[in-house]
Amino acid sequence: MVIPYLGFGGAQKVFYNLSKELKRNYNIIECGFNETDGYAYPSGNKLIYLNVYGANTFWGKLVNFIKRCHRLRRVKEKLQPIVTISHLEGADYINVLSGNTGKKILCVHGTKNHDEKIKGVLGFFRKKIFIPILYNRADKIVAVSAEIKRELCKDYKLDQNKIEVIYNWFNQAEINELTNEPLEDEHRSLFDRKCIILSGRFDIQKNFILFLKVVKEVSKDNNCRFIFLGDGTLRNQMIETSKELGLSYFSKWGANASYRDASVIFLGYQRNPFKFLKKANLFVLPSNWEGFPLALGEAMCCGLPVMSSNCPTGPSEMLDYLNGKGKIESPLYTSYGVLMPLLRNETSCISLWSKEITNVINNKELLSKYSEASRQRMQSYDKDKIIKQWEYLIKELSS
Repeated sequence: MVIPYLGFGGAQKVFYNLSKELKRNYNIIECGFNETDGYAYPSGNKLIYLNVYGANTFWGKLVNFIKRCHRLRRVKEKLQPIVTISHLEGADYINVLSGNTGKKILCVHGTKNHDEKIKGVLGFFRKKIFIPILYNRADKIVAVSAEIKRELCKDYKLDQNKIEVIYNWFNQAEINELTNEPLEDEHRSLFDRKCIILSGRFDIQKNFILFLKVVKEVSKDNNCRFIFLGDGTLRNQMIETSKELGLSYFSKWGANASYRDASVIFLGYQRNPFKFLKKANLFVLPSNWEGFPLALGEAMCCGLPVMSSNCPTGPSEMLDYLNGKGKIESPLYTSYGVLMPLLRNETSCISLWSKEITNVINNKELLSKYSEASRQRMQSYDKDKIIKQWEYLIKELSS
């Protein structure tokens, strides 16, 4: 199994979950690009690194790309794997181009069309040449949502017979156990008022910086607290934006020592986010794009009512709204949660999000209904059922 980066992240957690479960029946070897990138989710499986580092220039990147292909090819020739499963686009390319030892499965974790990081000349080549040509050379492609499969077939002309939809799974029994872990003394006072919680990487994809404007509006008329679990390259900008908006905040990276008067809490990554999710009143996902968001599913496993942007791809599928309508212009109260129009930097849109969050957190009956609905919905993504799909796929390719 190959992935570029083994630090914190949704795809990395999926990689870990799959590695941990497959080792019950297979000899799993994990491979990352660089040893210095960290190892957030140790599975106990053997881990090797290609140790080819990044570069800043085009020619440097090209040389390192070729080196990675060559080194992975040597690894495959030595280990003779029956199947190599790659996660994320960089690993997918070198998986395809690293020789013909064993079968190749590419796992696509997110939308390509709506990923704002795929841009410029390189983005053009990725979308028009690399993905259409190289992905069709794989033996199988796993899409983590049906929307992603449709996108790959329609817009990238990939062979639909090669693409399997296998959703990310959630280990409900394990999550239940983790939710029962007590909070540390320093965190208990966090939940002395209504709490809205968000979780994820501090990155443009998650749209947290713009969401802080929603926080400001909600906080004007509600005694509530917004808790952000996560970290990332936009950490400093998140804190500076909070200052500019006049929000009272607490940061685990700063000198302020008390949560008491803070309406915004930055707690960083937590090894056990579930004990925080369980105590909150509402989970919000304001993302610009997704794949099949683990954070949303984990919140629902904790019985947390959820509100999500109707971003491509994943949330509408998880909240069971797939009727081909595409974009929505107003809040949609589905059977399993609230879908919102994409959050844009427009006064009317920010006001709409603020109004709906206020409505939901003050509606005890609705919160109770969605709490039960969240748990019910997550039964569709049971671990045992989904791991059987992976095992069947591997068996099919290796026979």
